[in-house]
Amino acid sequence: MTTITCEHCESEIDIEQDPHCIQDGGMDVMCAGCREQAWERWRQDTLKNWRQPEAYRIKRGWRA
Repeated sequence: MTTITCEHCESEIDIEQDPHCIQDGGMDVMCAGCREQAWERWRQDTLKNWRQPEAYRIKRGWRA
């Protein structure tokens, strides 16, 4: 059993149980919980940025 430490929350990760914990060619180590949070933040930012230009145009009377 080989364990490494998550760089974001300092939790111990068993590499055999979570083979996707090493990201970006070994440069970033993230546990499953931190990966889920990062994905959710990215998704929310993407939705926010996608909707913002549309709202900007509608506010100014342009058709989106």
